[in-house]
Amino acid sequence: MVSRVEMLKPVNRHLLIVPHVKKNETSTGVILPEDYSPEQDQYIEASVIDIATDCDKQFRHLRYGNIDNNRIVVDRSMIQEVTLKD
Repeated sequence: MVSRVEMLKPVNRHLLIVPHVKKNETSTGVILPEDYSPEQDQYIEASVIDIATDCDKQFRHLRYGNIDNNRIVVDRSMIQEVTLKD
């Protein structure tokens, strides 16, 4: 069975990524509300799932590379979240 993420195919020089988001937890282990947002870093680490076929050659190695070597750093404002159905 194919997962929902694998069904998405990026086009127009886009990358399909999974951002590595930190949980809203303090150092004391207290869980904070989801709507609480302390100052966030401008850049975030993400794992690349797929890339569009028209991406530059420096990104092409991410398509065929080892899953451990597909991490990138992106500007948080450049991430677009896509919600399908649920």
